[in-house]
Amino acid sequence: MFDYDVLTAYHLSDVPESSTIINKPVSYFEKNKDLIILFSIITGVLMTIIGLLLYAIREKNILNQKTLEIADLNQEVVDTQKVLISKLGAVIETRSFETANHVKRVARVSAFLAKEYGLSERDVAILTTVSPMHDVGKIGIGENILHKPGRLSEQEFEIMKYHTSIGYEILKNPEREMLRYASLVALEHHEKWCGGGYPSGKAGEDIHIFARI
Repeated sequence: MFDYDVLTAYHLSDVPESSTIINKPVSYFEKNKDLIILFSIITGVLMTIIGLLLYAIREKNILNQKTLEIADLNQEVVDTQKVLISKLGAVIETRSFETANHVKRVARVSAFLAKEYGLSERDVAILTTVSPMHDVGKIGIGENILHKPGRLSEQEFEIMKYHTSIGYEILKNPEREMLRYASLVALEHHEKWCGGGYPSGKAGEDIHIFARI
């Protein structure tokens, strides 16, 4: 057994391997071993959390970017639908010997009535876009009936009624909101509140509000 202070004082270091040294100072690590281990664990956990947060932020930014791209694509689809609806409406009205301003007036009047009724701004915008499509089914009606100068016969009128169903078949698309509403307007715009309209004889609120307007 050797005293550490004595060994140091006499600069002795060569002692037997089985010797015991007393009064040897404790190193900083040994003295604070538990605290150092705890600090290392806490640091490791915090670094892991920070890494996960950074990864989550990166993934969120990527997702947000993709969401913006999808939103832009969706808006482009909606804008394309609006343009096509407007163009097709103008074509149909021209074929019916109406002026292009007719469909614009229909859209404006529909928007005015929708606002007065209390529809949301979004619904007003949708109705404004789809309302010019109400007579799109006339594209399937023969010109001898469509352009007849006098009163239609009973048989001719029955044929004319089909323009509502034809319009619906042309426009129906459950996956495209604009076309879905346009098809409803085309189908139901000749229904009457009292139930005497066509093609289904719907009455009251069974008729879609867009078609009623």
